[in-house]
Amino acid sequence: MSLIDEVNGIAAFIRSKFADAAIYRFEEPELPEQGAFVIQLRQDARRSETRSHTVAERQFAVLYYGQSAETALTVMETLSRFAMNETFVIPAGETGRHLRLESFTFDSPVRTDNALHKCAGVLQTQTREPIATETYDKMMRIALRMNTN
Repeated sequence: MSLIDEVNGIAAFIRSKFADAAIYRFEEPELPEQGAFVIQLRQDARRSETRSHTVAERQFAVLYYGQSAETALTVMETLSRFAMNETFVIPAGETGRHLRLESFTFDSPVRTDNALHKCAGVLQTQTREPIATETYDKMMRIALRMNTN
């Protein structure tokens, strides 16, 4: 599963709760509008779990631009509750795989230059990926020979 699939899955997850919101991926717009979300990769950490799987833990920054600090906090709290109390996993695009939600945290909003209030949250996700292993040809026929003494 690629990073692009995961970001697109998070965008679809946000759109399912806030259907009319503008959603930007990876970069903040120069002049964000009210009601816009931005999804950015914050950190990607991988560790070996077993000989056959790797755990990919990723942190995504989710930014929201609201008209007031109260609006920004309300929207982020709604998104946090939706993620942690109703959803639990996010489908990652067309891959058939899912992101497991570990946590969702957010900070107090800050005022931007264009008089909007930006609230930043962090969505912690986890996926397991299979490790590539060498494949072998199957034995097609086995013969058994016995000698009795």
